[in-house]
Amino acid sequence: MKKIHESHSDKLTIIGISVDSHSVWMEGLEKHQLPWLNLNDFLEYGGYASFYGVHAIPFYVLISPDGIIEKIWMGYRKGMFEEIVKTI
Repeated sequence: MKKIHESHSDKLTIIGISVDSHSVWMEGLEKHQLPWLNLNDFLEYGGYASFYGVHAIPFYVLISPDGIIEKIWMGYRKGMFEEIVKTI
């Protein structure tokens, strides 16, 4: 995601939403130094994760400037980031 952020930050806003506990979330932020907005749901799978139907992590949602969900990627598979870039 860092590479996608670097190459597409002019037309893409990334927002990370964690379902981890506060301590695990803070450790991850410090370790990975993610350059985009990072939030924590603190409700684990009961808040935003439930709203968007998250059943696997990572979970990516591409939302248009109009607020329309264009595409969802769930879990990880080979070639996924290339597909995300192509979709953007």
